[in-house]
Amino acid sequence: MRRASFFAVVCFLAAPWLMHASVVGPRGDASAPQDQDLPPGFRIDRVDWETPVEPGRSIQIENLHGDVRARRNEVPRLDVFVVIQLQEQDPLRADVRIIETPEGIEVDVRYVREEAVNEEAASRLPQGDFIRRVDMVTYIPSGSPLNVRTTDGLIEAREVESNVVAESVAGDITVIAEGLVSAKTSSGSVLSVLLFDAPGPYSSLQTDTGDISLQVPADLDVLLRARTTGRITSEYMADITPAAGDRPNEAVARVGEGTHEVRLESHQGNIEILAWKRGRIPPGDRSARREGS
Repeated sequence: MRRASFFAVVCFLAAPWLMHASVVGPRGDASAPQDQDLPPGFRIDRVDWETPVEPGRSIQIENLHGDVRARRNEVPRLDVFVVIQLQEQDPLRADVRIIETPEGIEVDVRYVREEAVNEEAASRLPQGDFIRRVDMVTYIPSGSPLNVRTTDGLIEAREVESNVVAESVAGDITVIAEGLVSAKTSSGSVLSVLLFDAPGPYSSLQTDTGDISLQVPADLDVLLRARTTGRITSEYMADITPAAGDRPNEAVARVGEGTHEVRLESHQGNIEILAWKRGRIPPGDRSARREGS
């Protein structure tokens, strides 16, 4: 049986290593903001961090303040590139924490006060809404399960050679991963390309109000099950059961032997299943690459 790959977006942060730095993404990422692009009163902090990772150790990333992009690392090492956009008058600073646990490595981003202050001093600190954003790009070694969570930031896991769990409240998710995939967002969309079928439990793509787009090569062995009150379209032969009463539209499509199950579920969004030709660049590919790669 072949392994499974999805293209999705996902985000996670966890690591107490950095004090007040922000992450901008990998070197050479054209999408990363530059200092000259910011309005007066703003600045950018950057953090680069790396550590060896033993095969099989998990990586958890939680970033509630921006995007998370994950790429495959060619060596057994976790690389983290962070960019923080901050306002000079903001009393809080981003704290990027990297924690090693018996199971693996956790990366987390929190906002903390630079110095402990008493209530009287705190009352004199600037009030109002501050723009706080932390974006992250990580390079994940093969065989390390990846778990990412964001609030409204996008999650993108590309060519990761392991199982991927991606959860976001409102962010879009895009995944290419050689393993089982679980992608869940409330109002965001899910875009995936299934590159390989995989043994073991099923993969799932879920969103409440967003759309789901899944591309599947014809040489795989997968069973696709879709449910939504929106439209379901498929370029493969599918048995479609129209909605009736409280029951949503349902569809079942079989590609090849149908041995690996993939579940697609949206409460209100549309679901499309497309035939994908190998060698074609997946849609929405915003791959961040290092300098010189």
